[in-house]
Amino acid sequence: MPIIHVRISYNFDVLKDWEGLPVEKETKIKDFFEEISVSYLSPDMWDADFEVKFSQSKKLVGEKVSERCIAWEAACQYGIYANFYIMPQQIIEPSRMNIFHIVKNVIYQLKVKREEVKKRNL
Repeated sequence: MPIIHVRISYNFDVLKDWEGLPVEKETKIKDFFEEISVSYLSPDMWDADFEVKFSQSKKLVGEKVSERCIAWEAACQYGIYANFYIMPQQIIEPSRMNIFHIVKNVIYQLKVKREEVKKRNL
């Protein structure tokens, strides 16, 4: 099974650093991202809009590729490094925010802070 090296970023934060992940030859980029997001991201990011750029190297910016394209074909043409950029989500107005959104956001922020502390202590 082919492998694509994936990195996921949101704003200027890296949510998932480079890792080679298997991909079926006929999988569309959108479906590939959905599989990755469920495995590695918090639930509030699962349905996020994104753009992806494929390149020959981790250091290069890469070529933007549509989510409708086949992931392995894009990797063959532009390179096996896929940098996914999650697009900033629309901010929910406080008057429309319910308790579920507030709790979900607080839990996610605490989880991120806890992981940062763990990284510093290593």
